[in-house]
Amino acid sequence: MIFVRPRYSVCAISTESAMKDLIGVFRYPVGNGMTSALCDKTIRPTDEDITKVLADSRPLWDSLREHVASAYGKYGEEWKFYGAKAGWILAVFSGKRRLANMIPMNGHFMVGFTLSEKAADAARSSSSDVVRSVVSDEKLCVCGYEAMIEIHTSEDTEAAKQLLEIKGKS
Repeated sequence: MIFVRPRYSVCAISTESAMKDLIGVFRYPVGNGMTSALCDKTIRPTDEDITKVLADSRPLWDSLREHVASAYGKYGEEWKFYGAKAGWILAVFSGKRRLANMIPMNGHFMVGFTLSEKAADAARSSSSDVVRSVVSDEKLCVCGYEAMIEIHTSEDTEAAKQLLEIKGKS
């Protein structure tokens, strides 16, 4: 599924122990219902937390991270908390340049991109239907073209890799 400029939903208040066990992580759908499954600012995500949240999608998460690490020099990651509405998001960098944001959801994850005009044009001419559908003229914002891909399958991961390649060349 493709989402553009998502509005994040508010995470329910939960007990600290429930959040630590990742039991009782709730989402209230607002707009398109996109919010990180990890919403407690006091608990920085661990590898174990990501495995519990992503479940069967964990190999796709790892595949995308490994792809970026091998394809781009000066690879870096940083967990950032953007408030209760967005939760914890993994920012992926090449040097100081942010390539994407990876947002852990319950059972899957989202990858967010901000594309330049050149990258958006390249995405529009891609042979992949998924990549082409991510960007269109009406999705322009101040920073560029914002796009989100919901990752459930290896095909979704390949589309995210193609967008990373397009962004890397622009």
